[in-house]
Amino acid sequence: MQHIYNTTEFQFHNTAVSLGKFDGIHVGHRLLMSEIMEEKKHGLTAAAFSFAKHPRKQIDHTVNRLIYTEQEKKTLLEELGLDVLVSYPFDDSVIHMEAETFVRDVLVKKMGAERIVVGEDFCFGYKRRGNVRLLNQMSDEFGYQLKVIRKLKIDGEEVGSSLIRSYLAKGAMEKAHELLGSPFYVFGEVLHGNEIGRTLGMPTANLLPMQEKLLPPNGVYVSKTLVDGLWYPGITNIGTKPTIHREDRKDGTGEQGVETHLFDFSGDLYGKQIRVALYHYVRPEQKFPDYEALSRQMHSDMEYGRSYFLTNIS
Repeated sequence: MQHIYNTTEFQFHNTAVSLGKFDGIHVGHRLLMSEIMEEKKHGLTAAAFSFAKHPRKQIDHTVNRLIYTEQEKKTLLEELGLDVLVSYPFDDSVIHMEAETFVRDVLVKKMGAERIVVGEDFCFGYKRRGNVRLLNQMSDEFGYQLKVIRKLKIDGEEVGSSLIRSYLAKGAMEKAHELLGSPFYVFGEVLHGNEIGRTLGMPTANLLPMQEKLLPPNGVYVSKTLVDGLWYPGITNIGTKPTIHREDRKDGTGEQGVETHLFDFSGDLYGKQIRVALYHYVRPEQKFPDYEALSRQMHSDMEYGRSYFLTNIS
């Protein structure tokens, strides 16, 4: 998949385009993507249009951690079969761009849009004056076809990033999974850690997520990890490893990390890019009096994880 990031220097033709923030790539977004994927059968390029910076952060400087980082978003959209992801610069010129100008100069001239697919609440342009009504009005002038997808509801609640965030904040991973359409995951490179797990006979893969990555509460999770195209069940700890003595630390003090023990895996993971998918919240992170107590709890967590996969996941 071609990824155009934070630049206006591009030109496409004959595209089917879906637009949105795509924070989370949830089941509603997947409906949009399925529509533009259908247009590939008619020879169009399937494209997603978003922004390199979250609009809210740029406008009011709100710190809003991302359900999925730019790299994670790119990975998911590529797996869905898209041809292009455009992450457009969200600078002052875009903030003050009139909606009609955005349609003419960006969607039509730069994106080459022949089909546009958006959600019914999609707004754009200066002060969010643009909406599906305007897109429909301008379709005759510029010759594109517009399809509007109604908001998806699950159990009476509208699917959206705010709802997903609320479930993640509670560690409700099964509900987040339902809304996202796949398990919430963390992507990154395996780093050298403290090797305490290896000392205790349970080696772990350590990730240090990007600062803008949204994470669920510190604690232990049932997980699956993608390594070189294969998924391995395991158990994951998110947190600051409070039991590890300061003098034993090699990966900083107090940083929130993601540490995973993969069941039935042997091999060197250092430097590999892996994906850790979180299925179920087991317990909060806690500090143990010594490494022996930590070891007992880790073995207990492993037994819980194996049991979970036997009864819940094929």
